[in-house]
Amino acid sequence: MVSSLCTQRTHPNPLPRPNPLFRSQQNKTKTNKRHFNAIATHFVDTLKELKVDQKYIDESVAVVLTTKDAILKTGAYAGKA
Repeated sequence: MVSSLCTQRTHPNPLPRPNPLFRSQQNKTKTNKRHFNAIATHFVDTLKELKVDQKYIDESVAVVLTTKDAILKTGAYAGKA
């Protein structure tokens, strides 16, 4: 389903790169672990409320967790603007 949605887009690149302006605005935020966990919890709760199968929730959470260091600027992303 996701791949069919991507191919229906009119943009020449089905999965465009993040907007540099968005990235610069994101760097100004002071997101911390508590914020990240709260958003992830809301995300999971919403998926459960929509009765999404647990298998897909687990897959989605795994993808979200791959962004944690970049969002919190920790790990390999520490000190990067």
